[in-house]
Amino acid sequence: MKTVHAALVSASEQHADRFFQELLGLTRLKTKAVSAELAGRLFGRPEALNLIDYGGPDFRFEIFLDPDHAPTARRLDHVCLEIADREAFLDRAQAMGLEVRRAHKDGKQIVFIADFDGNLYEITETA
Repeated sequence: MKTVHAALVSASEQHADRFFQELLGLTRLKTKAVSAELAGRLFGRPEALNLIDYGGPDFRFEIFLDPDHAPTARRLDHVCLEIADREAFLDRAQAMGLEVRRAHKDGKQIVFIADFDGNLYEITETA
């Protein structure tokens, strides 16, 4: 099995560009639209949806743009990202005003960040 993409929601193109391009360093691959008919059948939302793909050849994030999106505080869903220099990455995230959450479990530090739209990312470091 191969994971092809993760689909998330952003309230704005600016939020998405800042997080995925500026912080993660991903390429903005393309913009797409989903018809109201298709969105209704697949997502139960019979309205036209716009989205942006960020990523590279092996993986991409599919970011749906929803100006009415409101982050929820008690999320469990998240994406895990492996970063070469975790502390430098977390410093950049905090400098951008992003929330960094730290906890300890079994002598190991677990770190999450929330993007501008409340999506959660577990941040691990490359071994």
